[in-house]
Amino acid sequence: MSSSRSLFRPRISATMEFLQKVPDSFYYVCRHGNTRYGSVRVRHKCCIDSLYGFSHVELDLEDFDLDDVAAGLSYSEAIFDALPYTKGDITAGSFDRVILRANLGDYIPSSAAHLLAKKMATLVVALEESLILKLVAPNSEYRDFNLVTKTSNAALHLETQDDAESPDYESHVPPVTAMESAAWNNRGRERMYRIIRRIWLTPSLQELLIILSAWNYSSCGFYLAFGDSQGYWDPEDAPTAIRHRKNREDQSLPPSGIDARGYSNPGCYDALFGFTYLQATFEHTLFRNWVEVFARIIELAMASPDEYRECLEAIFRIQYSTDQGSVAWEQLMEHVLKLGHCIQDWRDQLARYKQGEIIAGLSKDGLLPKLG
Repeated sequence: MSSSRSLFRPRISATMEFLQKVPDSFYYVCRHGNTRYGSVRVRHKCCIDSLYGFSHVELDLEDFDLDDVAAGLSYSEAIFDALPYTKGDITAGSFDRVILRANLGDYIPSSAAHLLAKKMATLVVALEESLILKLVAPNSEYRDFNLVTKTSNAALHLETQDDAESPDYESHVPPVTAMESAAWNNRGRERMYRIIRRIWLTPSLQELLIILSAWNYSSCGFYLAFGDSQGYWDPEDAPTAIRHRKNREDQSLPPSGIDARGYSNPGCYDALFGFTYLQATFEHTLFRNWVEVFARIIELAMASPDEYRECLEAIFRIQYSTDQGSVAWEQLMEHVLKLGHCIQDWRDQLARYKQGEIIAGLSKDGLLPKLG
């Protein structure tokens, strides 16, 4: 998988939403033992419950690369350890999330960014039902949770030109016969392949952003964002702006050529992927395991065409074989994502979900236990 590593140097950042009384401006946390200290910005987002005095805040964690993920994310662990020492009661609602974003690097050629985005989106379509959603806490009615395979424009508008061709599609995606009808695709492999084909036939990164957004142009659990000559376009932050752009008379999005900071760089983008499946958590193990899943999907997307195609074939094969009785997510975790070391953690977490836990780390009174 080294062919794409020279071009893409993804860095992952995380934002966690939660509720706090009297939010601090900064959290001061210990870094690298007792020798260095770092600070993490906490933004006051909005007052959400004036009766009890809680405010909605967002905690931005320092970004990290794939090597940091492999090393265990010690810095973010220090931040999680520091939370019980901060002032004011802390809690989280079922609507609060952890938003993971992977920036691909500066000045990525639009064709390369578009291809990687199609590969990422296809992996999410293949894994959303049988792996990703199995790891999510039971949904609350208050959480806006759009799925790429259910409520994205790609899933709701399946019309494609059957005779349209895409060399990249042919070289990366196995034929429809490689996918058997099974529970994960609702016994409808043709529909699932139409979604995948719709993704691969998008003519541009801009069009892919639109079809991966939900019907109202808000973000799905996986989404794409990019910077171009008009600024930075993120369905998580500005769905109305994206909708406005799509409804313009020329029905087009601005061309590439100037990056999000205003520097000329023809044919290049600042692009990122977003992952919003994870609910807020105060346990670093759960956070780290989700980051590992996200990072591993990114690594799989950076594989060569042959390796990528074999990966999809393995996913479809496991999904069909596990439809006969075994647990699909465990097989996918071990044999596709190569994260077998996380399986016991996930088993323990799923058991806690069954016992009613939604936000990990809270006490019985619904608050983060205080220390110090």
